[in-house]
Amino acid sequence: MVSKKIQHPLRTIEIAYDEQKPFHPYEEQMLDRYTNLHNFVNELCEDYDMLMKQYESHDLHIKRVIARFKAIKGRMNHLGEKANKMMKSMMPDKQEAEHMLQEAASFKILLKDFHNELARLSAESGAMQSIFAPLDEKDEQLSAIFKDYMDFKAGIHESPNNYSLDFEKHDSDEMQFLGSMQNMANRQEEFVSVCNMVIDRYNLLIEEVEKTYEQWEKYNDTLEMMRLALVTPYNLTQVCLN
Repeated sequence: MVSKKIQHPLRTIEIAYDEQKPFHPYEEQMLDRYTNLHNFVNELCEDYDMLMKQYESHDLHIKRVIARFKAIKGRMNHLGEKANKMMKSMMPDKQEAEHMLQEAASFKILLKDFHNELARLSAESGAMQSIFAPLDEKDEQLSAIFKDYMDFKAGIHESPNNYSLDFEKHDSDEMQFLGSMQNMANRQEEFVSVCNMVIDRYNLLIEEVEKTYEQWEKYNDTLEMMRLALVTPYNLTQVCLN
């Protein structure tokens, strides 16, 4: 028997065969299926590695938006509390009210810019989730390719012939290949875990943003009352006392 190593991107395939005997067509077909199986598993591993990097990049974007959101929320609360306090004051200062409205106008520009960034993040998140369907299809294809290979191999064993391959050696190599498939399954499990974590972080951000937008509407109503008080014949004190 002669041993031969076949270098493959996934792993080194090792077979043994009788060099005095030519390969039977069945053996060639089985090895073709075996190589195709390696190709597909390697492709899936590369897919998961690439998509993992994409999700990690997406997660960094989410974290940047969260950091910015915290700063905006803090500024909004500070502005809203000042507005509420001024509206409850018996003798509010007109100049201070005008300054606050200018601050509110600046904040609205900041909020609009944040909302645009959030929209970009939302589009990015939607695009990321669309990758799952092709992966599910590939997983199904892998199951079909693996079954086809195993069925064909079983058919060879059921029809004894004067084969060239050392099937015991091949079975040993196949066990190592199954280890590579398990590594791929582990990558898949890690990928799904990371995806779920990122999706949960994004959903929590959106939930908090929606609550904050609702709070801003209340603050904005107060600021609008203040703005109207400054441009109508009624003075600010009268509006505050009503």
